[in-house]
Amino acid sequence: MRRLSSLFSFLVILFSFYFAGSIVFQHNLSAQQKTEKKDKKGKSSEKEDTKKKATQSGPAKIDMPKPEEKEVSRDELADKKRDEAIKMLKDIITRFEKGPKKADVMFQLAELYWEKSKYVYFQEMYEYEKKLDECNKKTKDMSACEKIKINTRQSELYRKQALDIYEKIIKEYPDYPRKDEVLFILGYNLYEMGRKNDGVKYYWELIKKYPQSKYAPDAYLSLGEHFFNNNEVFKAVQAYEKALTFNDPKITTVALYKLAWCDYNLGEYEKGIEKLKQVIQFAQKESEKSKIKLEREAMNDLALFFSQVDAVDEAKDYWEKVAGRQRLKDLLKLLAKVYDDQGKYDQAIKTYRMVINEYPNAPECPEFQSNIVQNYKKLNNTEMVKKEIRRLVDLYKPNSPWANQNAENKFALEKAYELTE
Repeated sequence: MRRLSSLFSFLVILFSFYFAGSIVFQHNLSAQQKTEKKDKKGKSSEKEDTKKKATQSGPAKIDMPKPEEKEVSRDELADKKRDEAIKMLKDIITRFEKGPKKADVMFQLAELYWEKSKYVYFQEMYEYEKKLDECNKKTKDMSACEKIKINTRQSELYRKQALDIYEKIIKEYPDYPRKDEVLFILGYNLYEMGRKNDGVKYYWELIKKYPQSKYAPDAYLSLGEHFFNNNEVFKAVQAYEKALTFNDPKITTVALYKLAWCDYNLGEYEKGIEKLKQVIQFAQKESEKSKIKLEREAMNDLALFFSQVDAVDEAKDYWEKVAGRQRLKDLLKLLAKVYDDQGKYDQAIKTYRMVINEYPNAPECPEFQSNIVQNYKKLNNTEMVKKEIRRLVDLYKPNSPWANQNAENKFALEKAYELTE
């Protein structure tokens, strides 16, 4: 027994060196990935999101909490070290008697298999993209290239080996100190693999047996998402509200955001508006990239929520105060588009008029005025159609104050000419 204890201590030291080496590779990879993935759209990315939101009627895709994972290096040397560690652990694990130390070694082995699956997946993706590139160079027939499929059989095999070990730990070591973590890992990954019922089962086991676990709020959030996507809104509300009780900063804003959409689905628009305002308030205090994205999504979503209570003036006042003048124009434009889509033409006209009054020299003003004309046509108000057409011509004709302000913007002038001719 003493020899096995020494062996376990040796393993701890050995793996500290293995993971230290991995971290060096991971750091270099992570820095490179961040540089490569930097938003190429620049300042226009937010406007793109705003345009997309006009056609969406559901919550944005928000990443659910994931099990804590190390960055996996794509470096061959790191993978070779990992293979050696896997081989050694598989050999050593047979020497341990059943107990917590053996469970720890099993946990380490499962982690290594999981890392291996991710590494192999990177290779599979590389081969797939390589074949696609070669195909695109050889032929212009896109249908031929579409037949090329990614083969993830090998990475899925390693992934299954990891999950099998985690499930074995659950069955054979019911008192394992890290069982709550294992339950969350299983719940998340089985759900992602399509075994949703099994994933939900492990989430429930986690929150029932370990109600104070640090993974419990994540599990509640994931359950809320499951219920919401299955149109079980009341159950989703219960799960999201339970997640809020943990006062976990990384959970709070996401849970509030999801609860706002539960309110929307239940017709509680005013409550939903207040929750989205809370999300924005919390998110604006954070510098984390995910929180910044969530703030933008919530700000855009408010257009749909405000439209349900016809709160154009409230929307304008709130956005101007919280989002600022620079973003106000795009948000009001989004609200007007939402009203257009809903067939609320009077409200759309009011909103377009508001944008024109607030930004009389904006390049898009002729388009806004043209939309007013079109909405009066939809209302069969011939008199107002004629009146607004005259306004369109007078305000945006050549040498008008607007045209002089936009003299350097050829695209805007050409667009105005098309609309007024």
